[in-house]
Amino acid sequence: MNLLGLNNSSSISFWRKDKYGLCTNISLEFSSFVQLEFIGILLGDLMDEIDRDILKILQDDGKTPVEDIAEMVDLDVGEVKERIRDLEEDDVIRKYKAVIDWDKAKAGLVYASIDLKVELNREKGYDKICERIAGFNEVRTIRLISGESDIRVLVQEKSMEDVYSFVSKKISTLESVRDTVTHFVLRTYKEDGEIFFESETNHRLSISP
Repeated sequence: MNLLGLNNSSSISFWRKDKYGLCTNISLEFSSFVQLEFIGILLGDLMDEIDRDILKILQDDGKTPVEDIAEMVDLDVGEVKERIRDLEEDDVIRKYKAVIDWDKAKAGLVYASIDLKVELNREKGYDKICERIAGFNEVRTIRLISGESDIRVLVQEKSMEDVYSFVSKKISTLESVRDTVTHFVLRTYKEDGEIFFESETNHRLSISP
């Protein structure tokens, strides 16, 4: 719910009431005339900042107790639980997972980043191509990127030979794929915000002029 007020100084201010009954006063400044239809779209797209704060906390540590989250965002535990449930039902929170240092786990896994150049047509756009690649169990991440390549794929395999086999037999043979460049990951120092080495071992050699 939005209660809108307009003034003569190229700005708008309004009170926004969310589904939880919380009201927030928001002011927006505009350097030029803005159509009221656009303002209506803008107000409808605003996301609750408390929801964003909860998401940031869970992204940093998915096991953070609800009681701790409630204290951080200054809400009741019951309301935080309801917000988290809504975020899960809306697929904003897709999954809770652990960040694992596979080098320490001695799992012997090989990661590779594969850049793809693809050719689009009326039947197959980026979404269709990525959907097809996402079906491979070896694929961990797929992103549409800018630059010389179009798509970047992160894969996990047991050996470099397995990565080569995956690229040559499953990726390069796709009709839309025109070129691939494979980069093997030699070591991971940081992933999903988690640093994989102790700070005291992170020494840099001093260089004298």
